[in-house]
Amino acid sequence: MTTDAKQIQDAFDDDLWAYIAEIFSGNDWALLWFKQLQKVVGFWDKIADCDVDKVDAQQLNDFFEILLIHWVYNPFYQQNKIVLTPVIVNSISAWKASNGVNPKFKAYDITTEVACTMCMIIGGIPMINKHMPKLREMCWRACQLDDVTDNGKR
Repeated sequence: MTTDAKQIQDAFDDDLWAYIAEIFSGNDWALLWFKQLQKVVGFWDKIADCDVDKVDAQQLNDFFEILLIHWVYNPFYQQNKIVLTPVIVNSISAWKASNGVNPKFKAYDITTEVACTMCMIIGGIPMINKHMPKLREMCWRACQLDDVTDNGKR
């Protein structure tokens, strides 16, 4: 990825995370869990894409700590894991099916569909209607930007 493309990607990622923080403001445990989920699937994606040169020992350590320690004690996840788990499983299935084929956008289900479910848990349909159209549009832009900046690979 060129320096200019990386700067564009980083700026967009900052905007996306700022919006996600806005969506889940007031629910720190939910925001923390969602950030950890994205970190875990980002790491998993590097392994699945054989981008092992982009993986370091700290990322590996973080991956296992999140799964084995942090989620065990996160009250948002503990209270809602029965609802969240099927959405995560479906999102992972969509991601696997989208690798290398269309619709590549389905790889972003782990962001959009999990966030939508979290909105339903926290604030119901009004929260979904308020935030999900913009988040879906931002994820679509992220998908397109990913293709331009890194040929579909991060």
